[in-house]
Amino acid sequence: MALSFHLHPRQLSAAILLAGLFLILINPQIGLSQTNKKKELKEKRQKLLDDIELSRKMFKKTRENRKESLEELENLQKQIQIRQRLINNISQEIALINKNMEETNQIISSFEGDLDNLKQEYAKMVRYAYKNLSARNKLAFIFSAESFNQAYNRLQYFRQYKEFREEQARLIKEVKQKLENKVEDLEKKKQEKKALLAKQSQQREKLRKTKEQKDELVTKLKDKEENLRAEIKEKKQTAEELDQAIKKIIRKEIREAKKQSQEKEETDALDQTPGAAELSADFSNNQNKLPWPVDKGLIASTFGEHYHPVLKGIKTKNNGINIKTSENSRVYSVFEGTVLNVVYNPGFQRAVIVRHGQYFTVYSNLKEIYVQEGDKLTTGDTVGIVYTDPNDGKTELHFEVWKGTEKLNPELWLVNK
Repeated sequence: MALSFHLHPRQLSAAILLAGLFLILINPQIGLSQTNKKKELKEKRQKLLDDIELSRKMFKKTRENRKESLEELENLQKQIQIRQRLINNISQEIALINKNMEETNQIISSFEGDLDNLKQEYAKMVRYAYKNLSARNKLAFIFSAESFNQAYNRLQYFRQYKEFREEQARLIKEVKQKLENKVEDLEKKKQEKKALLAKQSQQREKLRKTKEQKDELVTKLKDKEENLRAEIKEKKQTAEELDQAIKKIIRKEIREAKKQSQEKEETDALDQTPGAAELSADFSNNQNKLPWPVDKGLIASTFGEHYHPVLKGIKTKNNGINIKTSENSRVYSVFEGTVLNVVYNPGFQRAVIVRHGQYFTVYSNLKEIYVQEGDKLTTGDTVGIVYTDPNDGKTELHFEVWKGTEKLNPELWLVNK
């Protein structure tokens, strides 16, 4: 009895290849970049929550010492900024989950179609085997061979067919398991999204209440315009006195450097002392990489000119940044250098100026100093302790960065926290 047999190898191989491709799609390595992004956003969310808690504690401390103050308003504004960034961060997390859910749905849909194709092919093979591959037909097909080699090849043919069916069954089982895992993963993403939406809603409500507090405080502070103007005048005078003291010290350093060199440019002259050029280059290469001068803190006032939060048309200027921190916080050198001078003024308390080649860093509003003129510092050395104002409970470091006599924005030099 002659037996005709058609395996349709191309069709079946295509089905296996299709399943294999989708197995690759769900390999964990494919989603590695999204996993890293998710981790990054989660860590950023926690950092913002920590910043809000730190700001809240400072706000509480301020209220205990002096109600309805400009410092209280600054704290509220900082909380609003951080909470808005937190809400935006959660929005990014939700968008990432939505993207993951969309991709997961596509994979599930493709798996379902692929699994259906595999099952249909397998069913055809089973039906064909039932009709044509009985033990009697197989023996007849083998013994009808014209040679021993042909009989052996036909025997191998049946063995391969059996292995192929077993492989198809295994593949169906594997694809089915992967499909179930993806469905479970999708459900987890839905729950994660639901939790994030709830957190976002909570933060928006807290933001609304904080804005109301701020508006109420602004209204109350407007009735204290005379006091506010006096406070602005006092702060401006203190800033100018510190500015003049720094310029005087730096210009003296430049004059001495020029005496030892033939350079006309002040920054070039500063690089002529031994090791100064290398130190300048190292400092310059560390933009956005310098460590913070305190362990924990929030930037209460940024670099440059700002409109007053209460008095319309009034501008204030900051030659550096003010970092609000906790009481008795230590201050650290952000880079290796030499202590150029230590100055004192009732307005800005104690200030330490450190030279780094043609660059200078200034640490002001210190109550204790642990260095003296001429000391060699390395990154992270303790410079002093931040002063806490007994009148309002504010603990704030004033930090500046200079290049020669040019003031630079310190935020562009410190590492992002």
